[in-house]
Amino acid sequence: MPLIKCPECGAQISDKAYYCPQCGYQNFLEKCNRRLQKMWSAIVVRAKQMHFIWLYAAMCLVTTLICMSNQKIMSNLAIDGGHFELAKIHTLVTYSLAHGGITNWFFNMLVLVLAGLILEPRLGSLKTMFVLLAGILATSISYALFGSVPMISSTGAVYALIGGVNAIWITNTASLSLIEKLITILLTIHIFINILSPLNLTWTFVFGFLAGYVLVFIMKRTGQLKLN
Repeated sequence: MPLIKCPECGAQISDKAYYCPQCGYQNFLEKCNRRLQKMWSAIVVRAKQMHFIWLYAAMCLVTTLICMSNQKIMSNLAIDGGHFELAKIHTLVTYSLAHGGITNWFFNMLVLVLAGLILEPRLGSLKTMFVLLAGILATSISYALFGSVPMISSTGAVYALIGGVNAIWITNTASLSLIEKLITILLTIHIFINILSPLNLTWTFVFGFLAGYVLVFIMKRTGQLKLN
């Protein structure tokens, strides 16, 4: 077993040692590496608990690929803002499955998965589905009333999950682990960037955010949300 000299006290220690047994000195890079490994392990555990989020992401991918090869299908799934008809009531939900392309799908799913890492392990798949559907419907109904052109994408669902994550943050920050706090901060920054962007339809997606926030807030207050 190779020995190295401790940078702090000069004692001979193993090159695999996490800290010096003589003075307690810890290698900063090794310390960071071990913390990152611990955080990654926690993420993997949470990812394995996500069933509905992965299913929804797969459904969006398949639908997007189909729509890319057939524009008529995309138009039948999109919600037509300003010209909504009861005959196309299915579009209140189906608009969230199609995307403008693989890039659009990828970035939406990236944010969705980050939010799902916090919500689904706490809520379970069924309640997470309700939160996502609440955001989809809140966004689509507001867009049917105030929108002007056909719209697709899962942004309403994404905003709903971010709203749910923020509800947990506001009601009980202490219950969040370090990785959950970091993800919540990243998602909140994402929201503010979108709000400041004049090219985004943030005003209609806010309804999705509020739907997710209120639903998770109610779950938290009624004891249906796991705190650890």
